[in-house]
Amino acid sequence: MMKQNKKNLKKKVKKFFTERRVKNNARHYGVQYPRFSKGAISIVVISDLHCGSIKGACSSRPVLANKDSHWELTDEQKEVRKVLVWGAKNLRKRHIDVLIINGEGIDGENRHQHGNQSWTSDPLDMVNDVVKLLHELFEWEICYVSRGSKYHVQVGATDWDEVLAEKLGAIYNSPHSKTSISDDYGLLRINGLKILYAHHISYSPDPAGKGRPLSKELANCNDKAETRADFHIRSHVHSYGEYKAFFEDENNDPKMQAIITTPCCKYPDSFLFKGGMGHTVPDIGFVEIIVEEDGELFINPIVAKPESRDPHVSDVNKILGKRHEKRKKV
Repeated sequence: MMKQNKKNLKKKVKKFFTERRVKNNARHYGVQYPRFSKGAISIVVISDLHCGSIKGACSSRPVLANKDSHWELTDEQKEVRKVLVWGAKNLRKRHIDVLIINGEGIDGENRHQHGNQSWTSDPLDMVNDVVKLLHELFEWEICYVSRGSKYHVQVGATDWDEVLAEKLGAIYNSPHSKTSISDDYGLLRINGLKILYAHHISYSPDPAGKGRPLSKELANCNDKAETRADFHIRSHVHSYGEYKAFFEDENNDPKMQAIITTPCCKYPDSFLFKGGMGHTVPDIGFVEIIVEEDGELFINPIVAKPESRDPHVSDVNKILGKRHEKRKKV
């Protein structure tokens, strides 16, 4: 009887702590997040959407304005959309305070391939579709835009990331220009935390060396007060990465600083294979960041790898066998 009572008591205690843990905390990808305060500010960083590419992100029904028609999504575009929609449903805070489009909202005219993997050659179609896609995915209070690679987003003197920023009603946040909405980088102050976001960072194709560009960037940014920040956000490399280290803050006190690279929203295209087939499978998704009232920072990377597809393999023996049979009949 005593043993049975002890077992029942253990079950009750276990159930009590389990219920408390579920109620007071959220679990996501094995990470335990606290119950955030009302003053916590949420940020979502999405980048490298490459809208316009048949491999990239797009809305549910892209419009070809000058052709008075709509584009039918490819299988790869459907897969990218599936990841993005899934990610939006898994945000810790569904209503976003700050949305950052960290460069390359559009794929551009893709002049290295003469547009042979683009569903439109009109950058305005691409920009309009990015705006439509973002409104399908998210609800936000304010947004910021940084500029991506000139190859993708600039045609002549027109920077289409700047046009995207204008259409989204983005906040002016150029470090030095008073007339540009977007710029190559931007600085934010959120709950006492200084954040620097920029599209570009160097890249290492070596899997064991992927962290080196992040550590190098963080150390180099600490050389000058202008580029020193508590938290850095970079994109461009189509993969998620994270690095932390102690450096001096603005008051010359030692403080933990961090840098991340964000995933992309695009399958590899033909141009990406110019360096070989290895390590060309990207991380697809975006990153949610929550800054608590006291400046404590939580990172929620919402990332998925594309599902492995069984490629077609040409069976030479089978093909030759059929041809030999035809020859025998003749």
